[in-house]
Amino acid sequence: MLVAYLLSRHQINKVMSGYQVLRNVFQFLATTDLTTSGISLSKDGDGSLPTLADFHKAFQVVFIDPSGLVNLCADMTANKYKQIQFEAKHSMEVLDDKMVDGFQLLLMARKPLIRAFDHVFHLKQVSKLQAACKKMQLLHELLDHGGDYIAATLPFLLRLLERGLGQRSLLLTHSLPQVSPWPIDADPPKRKDTGSLSFGLLLNPDYAASILEKGPEADRPEAVEFRKFWGERSELRRFQDGSVCEAVLWDAANQSQRRLIPEQVIRHLLQL
Repeated sequence: MLVAYLLSRHQINKVMSGYQVLRNVFQFLATTDLTTSGISLSKDGDGSLPTLADFHKAFQVVFIDPSGLVNLCADMTANKYKQIQFEAKHSMEVLDDKMVDGFQLLLMARKPLIRAFDHVFHLKQVSKLQAACKKMQLLHELLDHGGDYIAATLPFLLRLLERGLGQRSLLLTHSLPQVSPWPIDADPPKRKDTGSLSFGLLLNPDYAASILEKGPEADRPEAVEFRKFWGERSELRRFQDGSVCEAVLWDAANQSQRRLIPEQVIRHLLQL
């Protein structure tokens, strides 16, 4: 469908080679943010259909089908699209590198999370997310997703982790539980029986091992929100410039333990 969109916008044409089409697709994905500027295959001109702005109010990623009524990326999170953008940029670098076999690396080699990210962690008991929907006041989202509590809570979890990790993270993405095939005469497996919900974290080497999370000054309104977010980990500390700020100090006695600070952050945020 994306190739059809590019063809309709004359960004590719019928005389291009397969390599040129592939490169133009990568270029489009790398430079176009569908989380803020959605695209549509619809040619409606009378204004009777929902606008892109309407779809952006309901979905994180917007790509509308030719009918103008269906968002093809309705189930995609903004983090997953950021991963697609990241991979598209990297793929173009691979294609430009004459020293490697780009076809083999991009189209033939498998790339699981463990090979693509610095940290990988799994939420195994996904059934607990059902109770979390009520705790996090996500009942409306649960209804929107037809009772799928994983899809309902996932955007909230990603926003929580992104906020807590801050500059430590360059990219945070996820992999949904894999559902095994079942006999046609049997009931489908229940969500609680599916696999684990996996997350991949690409670290910023300049900040990943920092033991101190400096917050706002104690007398600023933002300090209340900082304390609420970090809970008992937040404390007042005086810095060398004389300022007194909210801060979070992580436990790390050596460099080896400092490399695991992102794990401490995640365990605290998810209360594991």
